[in-house]
Amino acid sequence: MGDKMPCPTLGILGPTVLMSMNRDIPCQTRYGQTSTAVFRVGKNAVQSLNDALRFVTKRDRREKTWSGVPNGYEKKNDLLLAYLEEDPDADVPLTGFFADTEPTEAQELATYEARTARIHEALRLCEKPGTDSHIKVIVLTKIDKGRAQVVFSGRYSTAAIYAGRDRWLAGVRNVPSISIPFPLAKGEPTDWRSGYQPSPAQVMFSFKSQWLRAGQTSQGVPGVDLGSVYALLLEPEAGTQASWLLDRYLGLTEPLMIGLARCLSGGASLSKEAREAALTTIGVYGILLLRQGRELENYMESRDYLLGQFLQLADILHKLYCVHERKGSIPPQLIGNAAISMALQSPRRAIQVLGNRMPVYIAWADRYDGENFRDAKWCRAELGRLSARLKDENLDSRVSPNGRAELLLGYLADTERTEK
Repeated sequence: MGDKMPCPTLGILGPTVLMSMNRDIPCQTRYGQTSTAVFRVGKNAVQSLNDALRFVTKRDRREKTWSGVPNGYEKKNDLLLAYLEEDPDADVPLTGFFADTEPTEAQELATYEARTARIHEALRLCEKPGTDSHIKVIVLTKIDKGRAQVVFSGRYSTAAIYAGRDRWLAGVRNVPSISIPFPLAKGEPTDWRSGYQPSPAQVMFSFKSQWLRAGQTSQGVPGVDLGSVYALLLEPEAGTQASWLLDRYLGLTEPLMIGLARCLSGGASLSKEAREAALTTIGVYGILLLRQGRELENYMESRDYLLGQFLQLADILHKLYCVHERKGSIPPQLIGNAAISMALQSPRRAIQVLGNRMPVYIAWADRYDGENFRDAKWCRAELGRLSARLKDENLDSRVSPNGRAELLLGYLADTERTEK
């Protein structure tokens, strides 16, 4: 090839040398060779590689074969390439499976399922009977001004892409109904959102924020590598991956979920950014639980989910008492919310603390017959039902990462009564 490799200008990355080895830096020497001598290659091969790379990253092919995707550790985007190996000229916007490609606000509010449905259909039309089609996925990052690096590379059949999309959608639905209010303009009704379906790029981004002070503030932290998130989407077996990802994710998002519950009970409000992050967080919990075999209909019967429901009902009863007996003066933190951090560590200790605080509210619910008394009677009955369920559970065993997520979901889940 000679002394110099081509340097095409790529979207997201800018000028990118195909082979960057500086002869003036002693450590960039391999077997006594450096620069282009390290990798012997002919001019025709290099020209073909350069032409292919320039074609797949042409400006008019953005959101088709290339797009930006969040870097796992820094505040920048990496370059995502995705193309159909058997037909690289195809105009199917394949990057939409992996990155967010919709620019308008209306499209951004659409679910991941809706955003990828047309891609799914267009890809099926490109398939030829009796022929396997494959999608090549490559992610490049810029290390410094002179060097780029491949951080992810995979080759998947279209069948694997379809199956991955179905698993992802099943995961975001693997949570109970949790409604989050988004206030609109003055005089307009509140927009209640639930069942949000985050994209892989949004999941990647959510791992880069540490929430603090019950969701009031957040700070940037190093995230996780892109391959870990794509494994959740594309790999049939990802239980081990999902386990350690959930453990890490809980440390980042538990304060946000506790703050959301406080907000829903009438406590400190959350910013729009925090509410949107909470929608994503709920979906991620569902994905990570399902990839470990924890399905909604099963974990809703678990000790930790039921304990979360018990804490929610304790909050409801406490709030009802304050509305009717304290003339609407509601404290900034209700008794269930005050005990949830303890419950995530020691269920028995949390139950003991609540047991010392709740008798006055239970006695009030038993005798109250004023306005909206049916709410108090319903809450009292539900607390009795959950107490009967929990009394036979082992409250001394530790709460696993899965259990912590299930407890938080149970604490936030809509009940039939609250929905009405």
